[in-house]
Amino acid sequence: MELLLATQIMSCMTALIIAMLLFICPYEGPGFKNYNTTRKMLMTSSVFIAIQYIVQIVFQIRAHSEDLGTTCNLFFYVPCNILFMLGALNLQQIGLKKSQIYYSSAISLTVVIILLLGILISDGDYIKTANIICGVLYLSSMLYFCYLIYKGYHKMKKNIDEYYGAPIEEYFHWMKNASILLFVCFLFVPVAIFSTKAILIFGFLFWISLAYYVFNFTYFGHYAEIVDISINENEREEESAPTIGYTNITERLLNPLIENWIKEKKYCDSDITIVKLANEIGTNRTTLSKLINTNIGKSFREWINDLRIEEAKQMLREDPLKGIEDVAISCGFSTRKYFDQVFSNHEQITAAEWRKKLL
Repeated sequence: MELLLATQIMSCMTALIIAMLLFICPYEGPGFKNYNTTRKMLMTSSVFIAIQYIVQIVFQIRAHSEDLGTTCNLFFYVPCNILFMLGALNLQQIGLKKSQIYYSSAISLTVVIILLLGILISDGDYIKTANIICGVLYLSSMLYFCYLIYKGYHKMKKNIDEYYGAPIEEYFHWMKNASILLFVCFLFVPVAIFSTKAILIFGFLFWISLAYYVFNFTYFGHYAEIVDISINENEREEESAPTIGYTNITERLLNPLIENWIKEKKYCDSDITIVKLANEIGTNRTTLSKLINTNIGKSFREWINDLRIEEAKQMLREDPLKGIEDVAISCGFSTRKYFDQVFSNHEQITAAEWRKKLL
């Protein structure tokens, strides 16, 4: 039991540290409203999980009865983990749908009522049955959120690829890895809380995973404004009628304007967005995006990167001694690292190796 107590104290302290980190890491500005909403949701979830451990430690619930310990875990973990997943989902899709909120509330309330009845009836067999029912409800809700977050991730990535010329690969990399980690941990929570031995093994891994998500969430928080803008711009375009429909006439009108834009090398602007380009040539984002997707078969960012790589190759031909980093910045790439990555994907060799072939 001493090991169990040490695990509970460690988990409680970790939850409080995570909550404190979330409390002291807000971002100011209208573009970070969604980030701060998610931050508060994650913080609330962490605080209530810490309260659960305090209750367990003070009353030694699991030490007296493993079934009641499981009930206490489920009573707190189900609503808190659902709130945590809602926060992760809110970060991706910029706001939650009413159906998602109603579903989450219904599952949480149902679990709380079933567990309270189990405690009030004080029947060992009923408590076990109530725990199993709530475990199943919890698993079904986690699978539901896994599906929503998987869809939300791909939709978010598509929106950003269709909006920005600059990369946020690190943000995508974190969100993908962190989401997978959350899925695995939250799906295995029932396995852990139904067994004291499993808690001792799994508890440590659970908190490492949550800490990884939260630390990176606060670190990459500055990207939240980019996600917010790209999704909100997309929604505004979908709600409003296009200024001109996409037809062959549209294509003939826009193609010369795009070609002129390319001749002026405006794709070398590292802050270029599809909205900025659309405004310059007198159309809207939806029409321009459809034209690029139809004619070129690529997203806006992929198309911009193609233009920038061709420009980089031309620079290297004209001045083989020019520094790679200078070339990257001149072409509109925000970092040398991203330039190397894109160049390698295009040419199957690095820019430095490609330049050696010219010498």
